Amino acid sequence: MAPVMALALALALVVAARSSAPERNYVRAGTDTGQAQQDLEVCRAYAREEVKVQSDIDQDIAASSTDPYGPALGGATDFSTASTEARFRKIVDQCMSDLGYGVAP
Repeated sequence: MAPVMALALALALVVAARSSAPERNYVRAGTDTGQAQQDLEVCRAYAREEVKVQSDIDQDIAASSTDPYGPALGGATDFSTASTEARFRKIVDQCMSDLGYGVAP
């Protein structure tokens, strides 16, 4: 039961972190706002799946860790919300870049 709870918590933290981060404005020449929003949603869905996969891996590592200090004391299995948000943002940025978008200044 503990792995399921930890996964649920990790996913909740991703949603909370994502909603608190300022949104980037992606631009691509000749693309209207509707298409850009649609492409962004595709990239977000892809990023959510990738973050979930990584969170599952992180959970497996944490469950099998023999680190006596664990995440509570900064042990090897300390996976933070900030790193999850950074991972999500990096995946979205790369996806949008792959589609030819840049981040507006």
